[in-house]
Amino acid sequence: MGGVRGVSHASLLTPAVRRTGGFFIRIPRRLKISDIMILCFFILLFFSSSVAIAQRGSAPDDTLLYVFSDIVTISATRLPVQLSHAPAAIDVFESTELRLLPVATLSDLLPLVAGASIRDYGGTGSLQLASLRGLGAEYTVIYLDGIRMNDAQSATVDVGRLSLRHVDRVEIARGGFASLYGTNALGGVINILSRQVPSPPTIEFGFGSFGWKRAMLGGGANGKLGRMFVNLGYEEADNDFDFIPQWGGNALIRENASVLRRSAGMSGTLALASSTVTIHTDILDSRVGAPGPLLSTTQGRAMQHDTRGMISTRFVAPLAGGLLTLGTGTVYTRQEYHDPAVIIGGVALDSRHDNTRLALTSSYEIDIRNALRLSIGMEAMRDVLNSDEVRVEAKRHQASLYAAADIPLRIADTELRLYPALRFDSGTDQPDERAWNVMSPSVAAHLYILPDAVAIRGRISRCFSAPTFNQLYWRDGGNSDLRPEFSTAFDAGVRLTTKVWLEQADISVFHHDITDKIVWMPSGGLWWFPRNIQHVVSNGVEVSLRIRVASDALRLRLSGQWIDARKRNAAFAGDATQNKRLIYVPVYGASAGLTARLSQAVSAVLTQRISGQRYYTEINDASLPPYTVTDIALHFATSFASMRTFVKFELLNAFDSSYEVIAFYPTPGRHVRGILTTEL
Repeated sequence: MGGVRGVSHASLLTPAVRRTGGFFIRIPRRLKISDIMILCFFILLFFSSSVAIAQRGSAPDDTLLYVFSDIVTISATRLPVQLSHAPAAIDVFESTELRLLPVATLSDLLPLVAGASIRDYGGTGSLQLASLRGLGAEYTVIYLDGIRMNDAQSATVDVGRLSLRHVDRVEIARGGFASLYGTNALGGVINILSRQVPSPPTIEFGFGSFGWKRAMLGGGANGKLGRMFVNLGYEEADNDFDFIPQWGGNALIRENASVLRRSAGMSGTLALASSTVTIHTDILDSRVGAPGPLLSTTQGRAMQHDTRGMISTRFVAPLAGGLLTLGTGTVYTRQEYHDPAVIIGGVALDSRHDNTRLALTSSYEIDIRNALRLSIGMEAMRDVLNSDEVRVEAKRHQASLYAAADIPLRIADTELRLYPALRFDSGTDQPDERAWNVMSPSVAAHLYILPDAVAIRGRISRCFSAPTFNQLYWRDGGNSDLRPEFSTAFDAGVRLTTKVWLEQADISVFHHDITDKIVWMPSGGLWWFPRNIQHVVSNGVEVSLRIRVASDALRLRLSGQWIDARKRNAAFAGDATQNKRLIYVPVYGASAGLTARLSQAVSAVLTQRISGQRYYTEINDASLPPYTVTDIALHFATSFASMRTFVKFELLNAFDSSYEVIAFYPTPGRHVRGILTTEL
């Protein structure tokens, strides 16, 4: 398994209970306090979530089944593969690195990755969308603890609300992955795994500029019966920061950009005789100001309230020499948006969107004669949208089958690995009973030219993206005749790995060709109308390096990319947008992250990201200038008696760059944060 151990065999089960047979719980003769806590927690969590699980669900992902003893990824294959053997461009960030970096959410991390960028609408609390390889946020599939975060309404995820505080690892795989993950995975997949090893009781406080405050409480326990985790979080900021308007003049203060977030998470894993059962819950409540674009000195007064609740269960058991996984769960989100400045029918705009997802999954992984590894699975999913802004109660029923393999071959003295995958998705949208059936194949190869040193890889895939509920059923302009979008994706690369200072160097070239892309077009009246008319091609080059010096005393990550993403077709005669670059896609970008371990207790991190010119009009007659942002973090650790204390100071946008990622949405200048964490 390439340095990977199944949790049900190693991580949770003691030698006395590692045996095949019935799925009974073996109760030790003497229970510790931690065991009693785990058992009570599990019973409480099971009964409190059973009703919701019966009504809604979300799809767990196979990654949670493994404890990683080496740098291993599963996102690019659905099989655990060492990073040096991965057949796609992929970056992995472990918890030890995340803890030191000046990052708080996924939106802070992604700009440090080759081929990735963030469409930031104004800093903390604002809308922040991920873009991989110049493609839109709807083409990046994001999983959080096995739960697919992209809903059927818009298929986008606000990555500024995905905290990295209790995260064990983040995997970012770039390329087309519909053959493994289905709809929307045209640009790539991001997989976030929460902490899997319980920490002692932890208290954290943070204070910073613009009224930023954070408080967190967490902890967990390990025992012979399994393990459990609990965490609570609170964050707020007024975000009244100074900025210079794009058109010049005196400095203004950004108003109505406040943020208030409260979160809670619980999970528990119960060890059976030869199997495990896991239940995970997560709740987030977010209230933010949404001032909108700054087109004058007047700023909007809109407010947005989001609630998200997730529950998932997973059963893992060895079966006939392989590993069987059964999962079910739920994800429910409510978004409420109120804008007193927009009056419709004499009433201020007050919209509501309720999304519910129920999913059932099963997968089976097996090694065949230590030569072929195979993963097969199926998923069933039901999405429901209730909203004042769509003309019907939208429902989607989807069933999927997939198979993926890892085939190692020997050619002379070189190692060749083939990674074929195939997925079939069948969906029905109600109430109009429109159906779609899509087959998504892919094949990838990884060949060592020099054993364990120089390798080449390539991957080609056929992907699709189903129309969203907004596109199909929006009250003023939806089109229920839309077809799925399709793309062909190709990428190839060279990867160099050494056992000395150069840990890894990776160069990739890619080509994404999207046809039948859905765009909203003027309909001749007041409303716009979505149509399958656009052809988009994105080509580019990505470079990433990981360097370590003096036994990891210095670690350096470097990345860079050049992307040419263009609309190739003419939607009508004389279309001035034909062959023009897509808006908000930087022509080039680069980042650097330097981590220095100054002593056993002190570390310093410096990150710098550069973004090139970005057009914000479709005819490319107006653009935003390049910008550079530098962040610095200092991390101190100390121990006293039975307590461990960590202090982290962050200086963000250290050189006070004035820039806009999205036109007319100012971003914060220089600001500081201090975070104190105590483990009891």
